[in-house]
Amino acid sequence: MDDCTFDVESLRDEHESDSEWRMRREFLQANHRALPLDRLICLSRCFISIEVYGCTYPDEVMRQVQELSAGVQPAIMQEQRERMKQKYASYLVCPFI
Repeated sequence: MDDCTFDVESLRDEHESDSEWRMRREFLQANHRALPLDRLICLSRCFISIEVYGCTYPDEVMRQVQELSAGVQPAIMQEQRERMKQKYASYLVCPFI
């Protein structure tokens, strides 16, 4: 797919947070020439599920996402990891103890 026909902004899901979208948009932009659009969208969602939520997939999917995510800026990924750690750490604090 060439740059003229690739509208990355149209691919944002309505439920995505701004930080998740920044990560997924980077993944999409880095790989839009390498894959058919439907596969790219699928793997971009897998990428977010792996990085943000700790999901796992069959070995072949994990390998492909790892290869494709090499082009994503590490700072964006680190930002998301830190936000999620902070978010979930707040659930561990119990005011009744």
